[in-house]
Amino acid sequence: MRKSAPAKDRSVSDRYVNGTGTARCVWLLVIAAAVLAVYANSCDGPFIADDIPGLTKNPDIRAIDSSLGAINDDRQSPLSGRPLVSLSFAINYAAGELNVWGYHAVNVAIHLVNALVLFALVRIVLTNPRWRKTYGDVAVHIAGATALIWALHPLHTETVNYVVQRTELLVAFFYLSGFACAAIGGDEKRSHAWSILAVPLAVGGVFCKEVIVSLPLMILLYDGVFVAGGFVAAVRKRPMMYAGLFATWIALGVIIAGGPRSASVGFAHDITPWQYLLTQVGVLVLYLRLSLWPASLSVSYADWPIANSLGDTIIPGLFIVVLLGVCVVGLIRRSALGLLGLACFLILAPTSSFVPIATEVVAERRMYLPLAAIVLLIVLATYHLFQKKSLKNDATTRAGFLATAAVVAALMAGRTFARNHDYRDTLSLWSSAVAVRPLNHVAQCGVGHALLDLNRPDDALPPLQRSVELKDDYADGFFHQGRALHGLKRYDEAATSFRRVLELDPHHLDAMYNLGLALQLASRYDESIVVYAKLLREQSDNVRASLNMGVSLAAVGRNTEAIRSLQNALAGDPNLANARYNLAWLFAKVGRIDDAAREYAVHLKRHPDDFQARLEFAGVLEQQGVRVGAIREYRKVLASQPANAAAQQALSRLSP
Repeated sequence: MRKSAPAKDRSVSDRYVNGTGTARCVWLLVIAAAVLAVYANSCDGPFIADDIPGLTKNPDIRAIDSSLGAINDDRQSPLSGRPLVSLSFAINYAAGELNVWGYHAVNVAIHLVNALVLFALVRIVLTNPRWRKTYGDVAVHIAGATALIWALHPLHTETVNYVVQRTELLVAFFYLSGFACAAIGGDEKRSHAWSILAVPLAVGGVFCKEVIVSLPLMILLYDGVFVAGGFVAAVRKRPMMYAGLFATWIALGVIIAGGPRSASVGFAHDITPWQYLLTQVGVLVLYLRLSLWPASLSVSYADWPIANSLGDTIIPGLFIVVLLGVCVVGLIRRSALGLLGLACFLILAPTSSFVPIATEVVAERRMYLPLAAIVLLIVLATYHLFQKKSLKNDATTRAGFLATAAVVAALMAGRTFARNHDYRDTLSLWSSAVAVRPLNHVAQCGVGHALLDLNRPDDALPPLQRSVELKDDYADGFFHQGRALHGLKRYDEAATSFRRVLELDPHHLDAMYNLGLALQLASRYDESIVVYAKLLREQSDNVRASLNMGVSLAAVGRNTEAIRSLQNALAGDPNLANARYNLAWLFAKVGRIDDAAREYAVHLKRHPDDFQARLEFAGVLEQQGVRVGAIREYRKVLASQPANAAAQQALSRLSP
């Protein structure tokens, strides 16, 4: 009979890998419950900012097959070159169209999955023989505390609440999962399939966001320094995996070469690579501060100053250089702290180095993945601090460590829950940004835009005026200022604002349309005709521009051209009521009575309660000699408007 192995042979490593099942389950439940509770108030917030072009106005997500076309989409959409993210939104649309709750719910679910993957990843890494003795059974608690605090950190509220930033959520999933599979595959006792699985996960990340570019390097650093005993040994041990991982750079390069977001990213912008690099030095310090003290969060940092010389960033620059040096030395000494520090720099490199992202030099969401390394670093340091203070008494160390983690997690949860409330509507979101960054022209404009959407142009005008005072070449600020002035019936001033938009962006079609309308309402018909004609040259299918141009042409007596313009509008949209009515009126004016009667009849069939049109129709019928029909129409007018003098006089005239 085979003898069972002595109990002592089932060592710490066995208990760590196969035991502590209860602790793992408890941590998984705690993480899941905490994330769902903290983000319970986040699912009713509206679509904001880039959600509009990326989702609500994006035809690609209306069907599963068209969503995959995002891989070569050149419309400068937030989803351009990111087909897997686009596909996820297409699934959302298929399930509930543009019901915003479903989009938020999926974001929260992905964030929760990422937290659970991070928990598994930290446990896997701590099974590395280099650290197994050091952490033993407490590894599950280090992993749990890391994942919990990371998941509840307020810095993630933008990534989770701002729907289109699912790009960051999904690339993080592929990044963490790919790293985890590679780490498992580094154990010779594990199946080689784990290593191979890291490759398709990296490919998935390529189709989500450029952040994935650093994954092959991170895996090589971890494997070469802490597992295989050297970079060459690591590659020789798993050549297929590394070949596949680094081949993803080719796919990523092909996508980037297509310029899917060249309007905002790249070297063809006012900000130079050197200026951007210097600016990012201060931005990195901000990211670190927000990681440690997540107060004064903002959805926009458009007012962040651009650095022009070394003197602008000398102090933060020295700090970052020293920090980077410490990380490099730590890695050389095979310290986990060095690897975690370098992870932050490598993950941030695509957005925080020398490649300019001209439209957004700072974004909180960029810390989504790097924050995991920072949290783990702090958790490890806290554990060792308690271990030192308790003279390596395991029970005391664990109790103090868990109590501290619980307090920090509770504080993070409270701040995150409160921050979610800012995303409940666009006005509260932009107001919170103005509160912490009052010199931010984008935030001021956001407040004004939100007030305009609430039909409060008088309240919207001051922040919009402030926006263009802060940045006198901000097209969006002038556009919405024009809308506010239009809403206040200050049409000449509105026209001035819209002209300024067109000076900054000659192809701003919405500004062009609104300029034509403002001039028309200011009775400046000849000027409005010129603007509408230009708009229709660029956008021939704009039926409302054709309608309004027809009205302006009629106002200056160019009736033949007006009729043609109104007919063009109806050719584009037969249900355009104002075009049909104005065409009928114009036909009557020029004496084309039969045409007028026909158009009035069609219009009234669709809009039977338009009694002004009915009164005019009755007059046309009277001119045609259709006495019975005219009497019928006049009586219909009086049935709803008994005091209508014109109808009364007509009936008196026509009655025997």
